[in-house]
Amino acid sequence: MAQRVRSSHVAIAVALGSVYGLLALEAVSPLAIVLFIWIGLTLLWAWRLPTDALVFGTSGAGFLAGFATVWALVLGHQLLTCQPLSCQAADIPTDLLYGLAFTAPIYVLAGGAIGLRHLLRLSGMGLKPKS
Repeated sequence: MAQRVRSSHVAIAVALGSVYGLLALEAVSPLAIVLFIWIGLTLLWAWRLPTDALVFGTSGAGFLAGFATVWALVLGHQLLTCQPLSCQAADIPTDLLYGLAFTAPIYVLAGGAIGLRHLLRLSGMGLKPKS
């Protein structure tokens, strides 16, 4: 039974990815603790998604689009305005590798959370309201 993808799922995914991308750029600063809190919020949101492959796919693509947009804007501007003597920007392949290193764990953890939720529901141990 396929569910419709609501625009709110995509909008939330893009917003989560955008903020995550911005926080990941500052991962070595004191904002790192906020980055880990944001990861927890993202996983909680993934746990609450409807169980449908289309919803998961569009939400995952929205998250990646928000993340990539922020990184492209910030790092692209930094690469374009970089002066040779004070340039601290990496090259594009290195930035892509760092982007993968920040996004891959989110997808793995979210997939694990969704799989755990599915197993709990199949075994009858899911969170059901008490009557």
